[in-house]
Amino acid sequence: MRYQFSDFELTTERYELRRNGIALHVEPLVFDLILLLLRSPGRVVSREEMVERIWRGFELRRRLRRSTSPVSILRGSRHKSTQEKELPRRMLR
Repeated sequence: MRYQFSDFELTTERYELRRNGIALHVEPLVFDLILLLLRSPGRVVSREEMVERIWRGFELRRRLRRSTSPVSILRGSRHKSTQEKELPRRMLR
């Protein structure tokens, strides 16, 4: 399946994320996190759901810190995207 948003295109069959047609290096857990968020439009995704669906309960804090920082790839700058919103300390939409 292919998802297009902003300047990005994510292709699940190839496990690939592109920005403006250029392939980006994305760790597998980061790819899965982005995919989870894309499959949950307009819905709050809790940490608990991320743990269950992405990390299967393993070492949330350490992995979440490492893997959510590359979500900044989607931001493209320090400015918030209209596609992504941080909610107080617990969730990402």
